[in-house]
Amino acid sequence: LAKDIMASNESSLIHLQKEALGLRNIVAQSQKKIKELHHWIEAQNKGIEVATNKRQDATDILSNLGDEIQIAQEQIVTTESICQQNQELCEAAKDEINVHSMNLTANQEQLELKRRELSVIVRDITRLRVEISQTESAIITEHYNHHHVIQ
Repeated sequence: LAKDIMASNESSLIHLQKEALGLRNIVAQSQKKIKELHHWIEAQNKGIEVATNKRQDATDILSNLGDEIQIAQEQIVTTESICQQNQELCEAAKDEINVHSMNLTANQEQLELKRRELSVIVRDITRLRVEISQTESAIITEHYNHHHVIQ
């Protein structure tokens, strides 16, 4: 009977050790995913920064073009030609600003989504750590009790 109990306990111990190993692998994979998400977030932040800089450049161009239009109107030198060219440039700049603004909004939404996903992963890791700790504690207690029973 003692041999059966020992065999059963050893089998349970092996099973729990395999389960703990599996949980550790899940935690490692989750940590890898978190690192990937951090890299992705950094890339998105860089994209947002580039879009913001381009938007600022376009705004500066627009401001400069406005000044140039005013000067051209005051001088009345080839007013129609300069005005038409500047209007086309302004529309192109506005279109570029709109595109960058939409990209910025989309990037911010994606960033928020990834932050939420990261939050879920962090909670999962925390839960898995608790489960692993509890499992290890139960294994140790069971092993200790088993050796106490044998002695």
